[in-house]
Amino acid sequence: MFLQWWLYTCYLLQNTLQRFIFNQTMEPWTATTGSNTCSVRRNLMTPENIKTLLHQTQKLMYGLNYEVTLGLEVFDNCTTLDEAAIAIKNSFPSSNINTITPVLVSIEDFWAELTEMFDYRGDDIGVSLKLNERQEIELKAKQNDIKAFVSQYLQKVALIYSYSFLEGISGYPVFWEFAYVIIDGNGSCVFFYGSASD
Repeated sequence: MFLQWWLYTCYLLQNTLQRFIFNQTMEPWTATTGSNTCSVRRNLMTPENIKTLLHQTQKLMYGLNYEVTLGLEVFDNCTTLDEAAIAIKNSFPSSNINTITPVLVSIEDFWAELTEMFDYRGDDIGVSLKLNERQEIELKAKQNDIKAFVSQYLQKVALIYSYSFLEGISGYPVFWEFAYVIIDGNGSCVFFYGSASD
């Protein structure tokens, strides 16, 4: 019982801290009770190993008639929406990125939409993602790591664009989908996408 409480406390601490935008100067936070230690630190994930985390998260989000696809690409030397579109088209030649007008979204709407999709667990009729307590904690931790990685690119000058009905990328949207381009104002663009299908 104590272990469950401690895991949940660590999860809440990490979740609370990750509501803030992480920056390179953030120092580690540590909570200690007896021999148990829970550390929450700034995200040290790199563009090279984020794909492993996304794959692990996809596996945890596999259920009855429910499958999730997640992807993220970071493009360096990218400062405008046009440059991001060119980079996406080069990575996904079949995409229709040039035929869609993106919508500028606020950081609050971005996080709210992403959290809503990450929290979707099906309709309990023919589609469901049923997780036990341990799996739910593990999934939330991985989702929070993804959010923390993305938050590194969301400084005050960042612009977030949402694309609807984007085709030619991995995944097939049935229950939800997202495709965002983040221009961080520091020379990088992030293409973050995902969808859930049956």
